[in-house]
Amino acid sequence: MDQCDEEEFLSKPSLNRAWFPLFVAFAFVIAVGALAVSSVDPPGTSIHAIGDYKGHTIGEVRAIAEKNLWVLDEDQVRTDLVPEGLVLMQNPSDGKGLAEGKLLSVEVSSGPLLRLTPHVSGLLLNPARMRLEARGFEIDEVDRRYSEDIADGQVLELLIGEKVTHGGLLNEPGTRVSLVISAGPVPRMVPNLVNTSLEDATKILADLQLAVVVNEKRDFESIFPDEFVTKQTPVSGMSVARNSVVELTIAGTSPMVEVPDVSGLEADEAAEILKKVGLVVDRFESGVGIVRETFPRVGAFIDLGSPVVLKFTADQ
Repeated sequence: MDQCDEEEFLSKPSLNRAWFPLFVAFAFVIAVGALAVSSVDPPGTSIHAIGDYKGHTIGEVRAIAEKNLWVLDEDQVRTDLVPEGLVLMQNPSDGKGLAEGKLLSVEVSSGPLLRLTPHVSGLLLNPARMRLEARGFEIDEVDRRYSEDIADGQVLELLIGEKVTHGGLLNEPGTRVSLVISAGPVPRMVPNLVNTSLEDATKILADLQLAVVVNEKRDFESIFPDEFVTKQTPVSGMSVARNSVVELTIAGTSPMVEVPDVSGLEADEAAEILKKVGLVVDRFESGVGIVRETFPRVGAFIDLGSPVVLKFTADQ
């Protein structure tokens, strides 16, 4: 290789390095141009002016989009401010042009906001009604049902249609609801307890959640055994509320007498009166000789021959 060829050979790398930046710049220009060409609407594509569609019905906007060959994208939004079916927002905004085949996006009112169902279980009817009406619900009907757990007059259930619903769920405003109100416990039918032992009668009434009161006066003329029920009030077959009182009269084998009033009498006089009615003086308590009271008390019915304690006025 002669000297000239050698110099030409050595000069080639430097020439390549000089042309490389120019080549990169040229490629970038080509790419940008291609991108610009791709974003330009094809020849013959019409561009139509965009109007202000807010407040128009979605039907009107659909017709415009179809006429202008736009692609319409609809988004449903709930609001209390704009009636259902009217356009709320649009993109692009009015005053601009939009070519055929391009996207027009709109937000459309799908009706008022959903309402949170209030909690009404356990409330009385009027407060429950006020809560529901304040949220836009309409009460269709009120029904009553017995309940052993919920007090009379309080809300048992809230129904939408035939389905029980609960507080905290979302529903359309104006939804019609029904309320089921407690009528209190189921009434109890008084059973026939005559000729039943007091022990058994008490258990029967307790199972029915009815209370028992035993008449102090025994029935000594009854043909039933001692401690058996001879009379009852209310009579069997009557309907009464839970926890009602049933009074029982019990048969007795020994006569009972009423403790007479001997207060204000001397001890001897009091003892004589007690003796006449079949009672005896058990003891005399300390004090002056005027009787102040007795034990058992005046008017109590006790077995014939029972002892009575006389209490006297205090010492002076």
